[in-house]
Amino acid sequence: MVYITHVRFDGEGTQAENIVMLRWRQAIGDTNIIDMIRWIENGGVAKVSLGEHEHDVTVVREDGRKPYLTTVANGERTSSIVELPRF
Repeated sequence: MVYITHVRFDGEGTQAENIVMLRWRQAIGDTNIIDMIRWIENGGVAKVSLGEHEHDVTVVREDGRKPYLTTVANGERTSSIVELPRF
């Protein structure tokens, strides 16, 4: 399991679909969005921690759009991933 701590956007927006790089802790490093999506879809677990709250990171695949990551808390999508610090 990793905790995503920072995000980098593509310069075209600041929505979850615009994330291109991620930084994490628990084996500190960073990676591109494609590799993180692949890792999660192959059983990897990623979370975002904001204050006392932890949010699960999941992959979203919608017709006509590239896959992206979102966060889920209590069964609801949240914007936690886009609220993370930039790097």
